[in-house]
Order: sequence, then C-alpha cells, then structure tokens
Amino acid sequence: MVEKKRGYKVRNFKDGDEFQFLQLFNKLYENYGGYVLKDPQYWRWCCLERPDVEREGIFVVVDEEENVLGYAVVGKSGNIWEISYDSNCNKNEVISLLFDKAIEYVEDVGATSLTLNAPQEDHIISEVCEKFGFTTVSPPKMFISVLDLPEFISTLLEDRREELKAKFNETVLVKLRDAPSWVSGELFLKISRDEVYGSVEPSDFTILVETDVVTLSSMLLGVLSPFRCLINLKLKIKPFWKIPTLLKIFSSLQLKTSWFFPLSDHG
Repeated sequence: MVEKKRGYKVRNFKDGDEFQFLQLFNKLYENYGGYVLKDPQYWRWCCLERPDVEREGIFVVVDEEENVLGYAVVGKSGNIWEISYDSNCNKNEVISLLFDKAIEYVEDVGATSLTLNAPQEDHIISEVCEKFGFTTVSPPKMFISVLDLPEFISTLLEDRREELKAKFNETVLVKLRDAPSWVSGELFLKISRDEVYGSVEPSDFTILVETDVVTLSSMLLGVLSPFRCLINLKLKIKPFWKIPTLLKIFSSLQLKTSWFFPLSDHG
C-alpha cells in the first residue's frame, strides 16, 4: 500500500527500512534518560517480531527519493509502540500523516482506542495530538534500579571527564551502608588533572562520604539533589570543609536529562 499526499508518500514497512528508522530513532531520543541505543536486530525484536504488530501496521513517510522522514509502529491493540521523525523535515505534516494512517488502521482492526507514549517536551507531537483530539493522561510510575553501580559511576565519570578535570582534584571514598551482596561496600572516585576514573580498589582519599545505595542511585539519576540528601542526613561528608566540593562533584555527575521510555522498549 502506497499513498501520496502533499509531496510525501505513505507506505507500509519494507525489509531494510529499519536501518533508516534507527538513524531517526537514535537521533531523536539519544538525549533522554532511559535511552537505549538500538541496532537492527534489537529493533526487529522490539517491533517487527512483537505479536501485536503486523507489517500492515508499520507506516513509513518517505520523500520522492525514498528517504524515510518518519515512521510509526502501530499494534492491533491500539498502541503506537514507536514513532520517530526527521527533525529537518516538515515535522507537523509527517506526524499528521502517520496519525491519519494509525487511526485508520486501529479502526480497521477493531481496536477501541489509540495510545501513544511520547516525551512531554516534544512540542511537535503534542501539537499534533491536540489537533487529533488526544487526551493527556498521567504516565504510570516507574521504578529504576542500577544493577552495576560501579560501572554506572564509571560511565558518568567518563562522560564528564573534561568538566571534572578542569574543576576538581580529589579522591572520594564512598562507603555504602547496607549494600547488597552484588554491590561493593566501598567505591572510589579519582578526579585529577591527569585522570578521571571509578574503582573499587582501595586507595588514599581526600573526601569520605557515607550514604546508602538508594540515596546514591537517586542522586546520580537526578531524582534527589545532593544538598537535600545532606540536610536530610542521608549523606555524611568528612572533613566538613570539603562539603561544598563534594556537593559540586555529585551535582556534576547527576543525570539532568528528562526520562522517556518508548513503549517498544517494554516487554
């Protein structure tokens, strides 16, 4: 099925489209917390092989040269499992075309509603949703746990390496109270002009921090501010004159991006 409107063509999925899909998806969502880099195999498992999804429910907007400008994966249940678009095209028009086809499809398969999970910050999708009469509902609460805390901290340190090197020269020992068996009770953060890394190996330190796994994870994930943890006695720092430095280090490490999980990453 191919339908042409306003210079764009709307058609169903063809094998090989997923490579262009992923270019759009990874670019659109890479700055959100919870983002997972997708490769073709992972995308096929998340979307194409999902029992709820038929090829007839995957809609693709392309230009005259067959460049993919947007796509939507619509399930027979009425869920839009995934939607992405090219930020350099006429975004409003592309999303409107996808919604047109999605609504038509769910009516044909007998679904009673159409549900989309989209970032609140995406004003383009919000405008189109409003135009199509969508109602906003509160998302379900999600609980996030860090399975490999040392690796997570090392990733944050590496990501902010240059910023940290320019501001700090400290070795931080983090002692975790009531750490589960799979989490080391002591973590070291080495930050100097020459190197930035995390380790569980013993080392001399300039700042001692005592906290618990939930508090540390919540700070790093951006749920709690380091200062609030300090005044709530969830964070103990020695020596006391290092408190401002430690708070700045943890603030620099925090994830400050909005969180978003596409439905396709669920289940």
